[in-house]
Amino acid sequence: MGISLVERKEAYADTIAFYDKSQDKFALLLNMFKALGHLPNIGSKVTDLVLELLNDGSLDKRTKQLIVLKAVHQKNCCFSVIQHETYALDLGMSEAMIADVAGYRYKSSPYFSEAEKALFDYVVQVGRNAKDLSQEMLDRLQTYYTEAQIVEATLVVTIFSAMSDFGEAIGLDVEPVFRGMTPILPTGDRSPEPGQDRVQNHYSLKVYDGG
Repeated sequence: MGISLVERKEAYADTIAFYDKSQDKFALLLNMFKALGHLPNIGSKVTDLVLELLNDGSLDKRTKQLIVLKAVHQKNCCFSVIQHETYALDLGMSEAMIADVAGYRYKSSPYFSEAEKALFDYVVQVGRNAKDLSQEMLDRLQTYYTEAQIVEATLVVTIFSAMSDFGEAIGLDVEPVFRGMTPILPTGDRSPEPGQDRVQNHYSLKVYDGG
């Protein structure tokens, strides 16, 4: 049980206007945004923020997606993991690379640079307790990234962690198009039933690139 999703056929004009705007930017109307259809003005702003955070900025979109994957997996949020694994595959990441995001596997992974490993350490600590960030960790991060990049990375991890919490709190589930996919990163008991091979059942979210 959870909050109802506002389907297009049930929506008022202002909500439909938000859906039209959302579907101009995303490959499909995700359940997250159908829930936000209850609040179209806020939903429109959330859509704009998500798109901005996932596109190239101070950090490139590949780096941002690594941050998101780590953040939502720490939250054990099935629907977020599946959506963002799908986007990561669209960006050319391999399943083996995505799998090494889990836990502390990234520390010894050949797929990630020392800069990315430092960033993962930062994401882990922010997710656990941001108040306990050490100066040593920040100094290490600053050897690889500018202050603008660190600010952007922090926004990405905190915003997408919060979105995962929001979705779990209102009982969101994976969209039908994602059902049958087995997450590459292990999640909790809300994971969908195992289905076909992930690549064979791959749905594209290339619109996240702004296309």
